[in-house]
Amino acid sequence: MAGPSPLTFGQMSTLRALQKWPGHRWPEGNLIHRHRIVDARADVDDVRAALRGVARHHAALRTTFDLRDVPNPVHVIHDDVAAGTLVVAGPDEAADVLRTGPLTLFDYDTDRGWRAFLTLDAHGRPDELLLCMSHLIVDGWSMRHLDMELAPLIGERPFDWDHATTSLRTTAELADLQRGDAWAGRREQAETYWRDFFTLAPVHRLQTSGVGAEADGVTCGVLHLDGHREAIATINRRGRVFLGGVVLAFLGLALMRAWDEDVLPMALMTSNRTVPVWRDVVTTVNQQIPALLHRPDPDAQVIAHIADVPRVSVTAHRNGCYDVDMADRVAGELLGAPPRSFGPLLNFTARGDGEAASPPPADPVVVGGSPQGIPTDVYIAVNDTGGLSIDLFAVRQALPAPAVEACLRWIAEALTLTAQRESLRIRDLPALTV
Repeated sequence: MAGPSPLTFGQMSTLRALQKWPGHRWPEGNLIHRHRIVDARADVDDVRAALRGVARHHAALRTTFDLRDVPNPVHVIHDDVAAGTLVVAGPDEAADVLRTGPLTLFDYDTDRGWRAFLTLDAHGRPDELLLCMSHLIVDGWSMRHLDMELAPLIGERPFDWDHATTSLRTTAELADLQRGDAWAGRREQAETYWRDFFTLAPVHRLQTSGVGAEADGVTCGVLHLDGHREAIATINRRGRVFLGGVVLAFLGLALMRAWDEDVLPMALMTSNRTVPVWRDVVTTVNQQIPALLHRPDPDAQVIAHIADVPRVSVTAHRNGCYDVDMADRVAGELLGAPPRSFGPLLNFTARGDGEAASPPPADPVVVGGSPQGIPTDVYIAVNDTGGLSIDLFAVRQALPAPAVEACLRWIAEALTLTAQRESLRIRDLPALTV
């Protein structure tokens, strides 16, 4: 058993909200991913063994919380893998188990903060697996890592996901709670995170006004990736990283070359920015989960760098997010004004039900003007609607059309090389020429 250690700011935020509003009176109390079992040979013991293997690999899944010291709760990591994390239900019980199971509150003194519910088909074979994780131990980004760990059993992404929650009574409640004494022990940690971020980040890559996209015009480049699905799957499997992490890593490497930067601020645009309950609770700044990517060592393996980039984002989430005003205050002090965004911004668009993939064009890269405004100087969307693609939007002053095209062609070439050569190093990647 590892010695007690303090909660991160994100964990403290989650804990205080759940304590004040028990019974999931807070968005994202429990995160739920629902998968179909894709390994036709798997039985119940195989599923149980796979879950235990993941728990051995991730300390967060072997954690309980000691809340006796009220101002300073700690988490304790256990060596043993807890039994009883898997609930198995036959076809007659499946619907009820999948509906009610995730709503059961966790006892943080004794529970490990996650449960799995396995349904069986009429022949007694594993059919669906529902993973229910407390937001105290995972977030949406890190939960996708767990999906990739279990990919041979359940595929690379859930067919359904949700939050076992209800809304707050008023949108100002969490903001008021964060400014109270119950948060004081971790606000210093959040302030340290933001001070480090704004001190190390290239200030000229942080957009601090709302103008630019409209005044300078926007270039849109599209990289069609249907021909690269096998390469992406290989990289996903080797690095245990899902598509978003791969795109974030390669885009970061491309922009470091295009701009000759050693440190790059990047952010993930999370979907709950648009949920009404959040609009007055946390700022857009915090929900973008900004992280600093550093230029990797030339001798580092590309696949290791790709695997590390999502971990940087998870760390950013746990230490810097869900603070109402700290980021704006520190940015105002160090930069003179809060940034409108954090440089390159990554978002996702899921495939629509029943949409067929359209055939890719002869040239997989298409570049043209775009009249639409974008939320940041450089904005990349991963689309899997009618065909897999990366849409790269950039204010021309930040990234002119030739650079947009060069970055996309470089990403396509780097994907192929990384899939072909497992031991490929950063120095072996191609140069980026604009």
